[in-house]
Amino acid sequence: MTEEGGTPTLHPLGGSFIIYHIRKSYAKINIMDFCYSIACFVDGISEGGWDVMKLIEKVMTTAEAAELWNIPVVTIKQACSGQRGYPPRFTSEECRKSGHIWLVTRAGMERVYGKI
Repeated sequence: MTEEGGTPTLHPLGGSFIIYHIRKSYAKINIMDFCYSIACFVDGISEGGWDVMKLIEKVMTTAEAAELWNIPVVTIKQACSGQRGYPPRFTSEECRKSGHIWLVTRAGMERVYGKI
């Protein structure tokens, strides 16, 4: 993403654009394109090329996960929070509560319940 030895810096431009600076060259790019590029970059290289799965597809509600893995929602929620004196099965990076909704990562679901 950067040239060798280059350090990227971001400068807000206002609206939906940013200025991206690398080694004395500037580029005005759409923020959504930039975020998609970062998502692809952060995801890393998988076998056979870039893994371009969007970050939004890597996080889901417990209801979505329950439907995909065909297990009860309450089972996943209990794995998030722990139950009856047992610790949570998910790590804090794999599961968290947002308001009244539990969110889990696909990686966490695959680690705890296996691939679908």
